[in-house]
Amino acid sequence: MHNVLQILRRDFKRLVTVPAAWVIMIGLILIPPLYAWFNIYGFWNPYGNTDSIKVAVANMDEGTDNALLGKVNLGDQIEGTLKSNDQLGWEFMGKANAMEAVETATPQSSSLPTSAKIWPTSSPTASIAPRSNIT
Repeated sequence: MHNVLQILRRDFKRLVTVPAAWVIMIGLILIPPLYAWFNIYGFWNPYGNTDSIKVAVANMDEGTDNALLGKVNLGDQIEGTLKSNDQLGWEFMGKANAMEAVETATPQSSSLPTSAKIWPTSSPTASIAPRSNIT
């Protein structure tokens, strides 16, 4: 055990006297916690600042009347859920305004970015204009 302590003492003396060893030690001590801190800080609250992202929503759902379920209008239910959700900046507009916003890449609402998306809530065959002019 005595030899181990002598070796440790000798190694620490050498570390103290060599400046390059200090730089390496400080790097090995500081870089991993800094890396972890920046990653944790960056991913801590991913939805904290998404309320400024604007998303256009056009509800074209007419609902259905079913013998089993009765009158169901899922588009209105989804729109109500989105209106109560403040994680994104939902912009509700009619089909004509939404289609014009997509076709011209100039949203009708001044707060919408040019990359606004339209999510139809009607049938899967709903027509959406191609967005080839948006970069």
